[in-house]
Amino acid sequence: MVLWGGIMVSMAAVKTPAGLLAARFFLGLTESGLFPGSVYLISLWYTRAEQALRNGLFFSTATMAGAFGGVLAYGIAQMEGVSGLHGKQVLPSHLSFGSYPTLAPNPILCTLGRQGSPTLIFFALSTNS
Repeated sequence: MVLWGGIMVSMAAVKTPAGLLAARFFLGLTESGLFPGSVYLISLWYTRAEQALRNGLFFSTATMAGAFGGVLAYGIAQMEGVSGLHGKQVLPSHLSFGSYPTLAPNPILCTLGRQGSPTLIFFALSTNS
């Protein structure tokens, strides 16, 4: 995750097509574990009864991202000159730093999408079989 974020931030400094290809190659290497890692994390954070819905939502968002990717790419291309950067450089540099504070440090402290106190959530996860 840290390597992926570092590569995304460094892509804002790319000036040549060869540099972009090299950055995309290394980004692809770090992204190769995204789907298996996400399924593994979902298995740690949710009980078995909740995992099917969460995995379904995760894979559905990937499909929606593919459906709206072209529109998003057009919008990013129109951001030419924002903060003195090219359109393709704006998004990684701004979103990479802006999303870090929203991450939960562990499943016990994360209350998004869950009902109950952290003690009950911990009990549910520890007795999950």
